[in-house]
Amino acid sequence: YQRRVHGVRKIRWQFGSGTAMYFAFMHHYSSWLAPLALFCALFYFSLYAFSWHVYMRLILPVGFLTAALWSVLVARGWCRKMKTLALEWGQNNIPEEEFPNQHNPSWVNRYNPVLGEEERHYDPDNHRRLVSFAMIPVVVVNILLLMLVSVPFAQWYIYGKMAPTCSCCSFLLESGVGTGRVSPDHPGLKYPPNCSPSSYSSFDVSLAPKSCVWGRNCFDSTGAILIVTDRWYYVFLQGIAMGLMLDTVQGEAFRRVTRFMVGHENWRTEQQYRRSLVRKQFSFMWFNMFFWFFLIAFLYVPYGAALQRFLFRIGLGFIVPSWGWQRGMIGIDSAFVVPLVATQAINLVLETLVPVVRARALPWVLLWARPPALISREPTQDCPQEPHPSQQLVSWLSTGPLACDAVPVLGSTPDENRYTAEDILVQADQGDFDTDPEYLDMMLQYGFVCNFTQAWPLIPLTAAINNFFEIRGDMVKLCFGCRRPAPRITSGIGEWQNAMYLVTMLAVPASAGLIALSTGQLDSWIPGCQTARWMAKEQMSPNLQCMDWGQRLFAALVLEHLGFGIVLIVMAWLRPVPPAVEEAARVNRSRALRSIQEYYLPSLGDETIRKLRVLYQSFDTDGSGMLSRAEILALLQRCGAKSCTRESLELVFRHLDTSEGDAVSFAEFALALAKAEDDPLLSNVIDVSTLKSMIKKVK
Repeated sequence: YQRRVHGVRKIRWQFGSGTAMYFAFMHHYSSWLAPLALFCALFYFSLYAFSWHVYMRLILPVGFLTAALWSVLVARGWCRKMKTLALEWGQNNIPEEEFPNQHNPSWVNRYNPVLGEEERHYDPDNHRRLVSFAMIPVVVVNILLLMLVSVPFAQWYIYGKMAPTCSCCSFLLESGVGTGRVSPDHPGLKYPPNCSPSSYSSFDVSLAPKSCVWGRNCFDSTGAILIVTDRWYYVFLQGIAMGLMLDTVQGEAFRRVTRFMVGHENWRTEQQYRRSLVRKQFSFMWFNMFFWFFLIAFLYVPYGAALQRFLFRIGLGFIVPSWGWQRGMIGIDSAFVVPLVATQAINLVLETLVPVVRARALPWVLLWARPPALISREPTQDCPQEPHPSQQLVSWLSTGPLACDAVPVLGSTPDENRYTAEDILVQADQGDFDTDPEYLDMMLQYGFVCNFTQAWPLIPLTAAINNFFEIRGDMVKLCFGCRRPAPRITSGIGEWQNAMYLVTMLAVPASAGLIALSTGQLDSWIPGCQTARWMAKEQMSPNLQCMDWGQRLFAALVLEHLGFGIVLIVMAWLRPVPPAVEEAARVNRSRALRSIQEYYLPSLGDETIRKLRVLYQSFDTDGSGMLSRAEILALLQRCGAKSCTRESLELVFRHLDTSEGDAVSFAEFALALAKAEDDPLLSNVIDVSTLKSMIKKVK
């Protein structure tokens, strides 16, 4: 732990507080994620194969507490950690630096009569209201695009799960059951394994294919997706394609849309621009990334059969599975596994591994691909060899107008990095290390863990593995693939902290809905729902025959209120700022204010300061060097106070204690009493003439 803390400090020294805060956040989040991943992995591998009934029962509290307890502990813990780091770095009382917005701000030229020339000023007129109205059609178009994209992917998955085996498909066509010539209940029929039409809620011969084609309407393996089968490869391909669509195509498209819209809002500072951009990007990406999972959980699982009939009626029967909808075949765990893993893997490859490989291998690739003639060519009179830009820079520094014998030009930096001028120029041409996309990826991953551990307990493990490579890849990108960031003072992660709290609050109703409506975990606790047929399938899906939707919605509402109660209790118990940090910050603030007062103290004159110090020490009965409330009361009584009630004492004490240090220093005492006659409060509380006579009597 100490090594990691020291590593964050070194990052701050080298790259600034903003970059160090990101790696501190990754360290905090991964430190909380690792024990959850270990526990959930042990839970999954020890109970999944041992007893499906016990597994379904115990995963309910595990997933629910992950959403309602673990998530708020991580969010609140990071808030406290952030305040601790700001205090440790001496930035808790320093306002964040403001930089002008460089993304399409509006400027106007105004004439300055003093200088006699025009100056560029920020134009307060903006298009934010227009952009706000434009968000409405953008959101509507986004939902329509999500439906157009997600429904085909969902049907692709449904088709792969519910298509019969090729032996079953051939039997249904050859026996006449699939064409309607023979009744499915004919006593002379001997169905192959997993081929009974009674398992379909809508066995419709109109959906039957004319022939059985492997990979199109049938598979060799059964509907239970086992690893390394033809059906598994089919569903795995679907997950990869959907992950690419969600994380690459759709994600990049909406990043561009949000940057375009925020750029036209005409924010004055870079901080305002980033806050607006973070809100919009997080909102769109969270909704778009989780839409498919919620579509499967809350539409296909409860209303899958009705949805297939609707698609068939509107002319989309070609995407409806052959023979119709098979009851109990869709399990939330198997439906979530491949897309979740694929999304994380694609993000890791595109955002981390590809930039790392490019940063490490590109110089060698360019050197290898350079034609030999360019490498071995000797300079001639007709074609002289031009010096490298780095050589030009060194030559200009040595002999140019800035050359000076007292400032020698070094061949490389005098540190362990040994950077040459060429290295510096190459780094200057690289892109910036932007932490906002990294925070966005982590917030989406945090949402996956909080929302869907309820469905698949290995999600924290996949996230922990991803973060193991993510942290190291980001460090390589920072050191080799990006321009060195300009250090900036920051005391936190800004708007991403609010996004973290929002993810925590949204995870509670999502977990409650999964328990009561989609996974069947609530059914495992109700004796009437534990039928042998439902338990034998070992599918994470509800038994829709034992509870109506009114009872399920009521149970989800109760769980949601229970989860929010846990969140509120934890947030009330864990203060956003640790008491020790709050006290240390107060002490530092008091010291800073007192140092300012000490600076103005000499303006009173040496003789006045001497007399006031003698008077001050006469009332400092405990010799602490500070005046307490009791000692201030004695001072008021000696000065002929007009009122010595508790309220007046507290009012005067707070007035004197300008540094809020819960004690009055000599500087505060001297500056206040020396100008008591002009102070409206002190002149009405104490007798100023008595005070002056006390000061004159001091020898």
